[in-house]
Amino acid sequence: MALEKITLPMDVPAECGDLTATLTSNPQKITKHEKYADSIVKNMLLHSRTGAFERRAVDPSATTEEALNLAYYGVLAETPSFNITMEKP
Repeated sequence: MALEKITLPMDVPAECGDLTATLTSNPQKITKHEKYADSIVKNMLLHSRTGAFERRAVDPSATTEEALNLAYYGVLAETPSFNITMEKP
């Protein structure tokens, strides 16, 4: 089956050029923003580790429970219909 050659209206090639330019520049912008965000996170981590810090014992079960509660209420705030039952062992 051979492809049929068609002629596009005058405004379509210009629109295609705009779309091509956008599709070409988007990955470049994404990469630039990714590197910028990565730099921010790295600097925040370096900043948070400077100075004196205190080591202390923690209860892994309590920490896990707190993390689960934070995650649950975070999702619930975004999706009010969300429902899940969590049981403690």
